[in-house]
Amino acid sequence: MDAIDPYFNEVRAIHVQPTAAEEHAGFTAYRALRAQRNVAVAPAEVRRLDAALAKLRAHLVQGYLPFVIGKANARSRDLELRRDLVGAGNEGLMESVNRY
Repeated sequence: MDAIDPYFNEVRAIHVQPTAAEEHAGFTAYRALRAQRNVAVAPAEVRRLDAALAKLRAHLVQGYLPFVIGKANARSRDLELRRDLVGAGNEGLMESVNRY
């Protein structure tokens, strides 16, 4: 990770590597919340579930940010290209969590 890029430093500072059990529990909880959200009809319940899903989605994505950065670093030493690769990787990561 390049020390001059603030994004890389921020990810390094906030990252806590989840264990396999924590990952499994997080994705299981996410799937259960999505199922509840799909059948919820009360507006207050929908808002509560949407907020819970957003919070859990952010937590799940955060756990994989170092993976994305590592893959970008392995592909290129050019900082601009790595930023583009990280951006694309993050988009793919968010799309993957949303589809889960």
